[in-house]
Amino acid sequence: MSHPPAPSPVPTAPPRSLNGIELAALAALVFGLIVGAFWLTIQRMRAIDDTRGFLGQPQRERKVAELSGTGADGQPFRIAQLKGNVVLVTFGFTRCPDVCPDTLGKLAAVRRAVPAALQERVKAVFVSVDPRDDPSTLKGYLPFYDPSLLGLTGTPAQIAAGAKFFGAEYEVRPPKRDDEEYRVLHSDFVYAVDPEGRYALRFFHAHLNQPDAISRDLQRLLGDGK
Repeated sequence: MSHPPAPSPVPTAPPRSLNGIELAALAALVFGLIVGAFWLTIQRMRAIDDTRGFLGQPQRERKVAELSGTGADGQPFRIAQLKGNVVLVTFGFTRCPDVCPDTLGKLAAVRRAVPAALQERVKAVFVSVDPRDDPSTLKGYLPFYDPSLLGLTGTPAQIAAGAKFFGAEYEVRPPKRDDEEYRVLHSDFVYAVDPEGRYALRFFHAHLNQPDAISRDLQRLLGDGK
């Protein structure tokens, strides 16, 4: 029994060597990939370094702070007016029996811990979430803790917008009956805005027990600390 002849192999072209132009293009591509990978690594290292060593909690996506209302002097206020300074923001109310007095007293201590040459570039804003507080109330209340403290009131919408930006929480519960108390609940964080007006750090209330460490954070934001 005969078998059909095996098919002849299909001839293939011999491998072609790359010419000089192609070799240069390939080398440039490889070099570009290496440089790109190196650049990305450096950027990641810088991002990690930028958040290392702070006592406060760094905000990786710094956004220009939003906060407006009426100052304790009765004039319109926007946080952008304080650009060029480090600004510490906290929310509360003047009738607060414990947390707010403690916070304000410790913010005053933080400012005193900052070198004298930089103290004027450290501002603190106390934002009242209580509709009963007006500019004159804040004007009489804040100097007890520190004459440099700034007070802010505003419409419910203004206060809500500012609190939402920083992630501050609060709740006002007016009494519905004569035997009920007027209650105001609020978070106790302190938020730091850098000289460019961007939200940079969040401090927990317990951090306020370390004014020197917070001072170092603020100096770093100002570019005068490491």
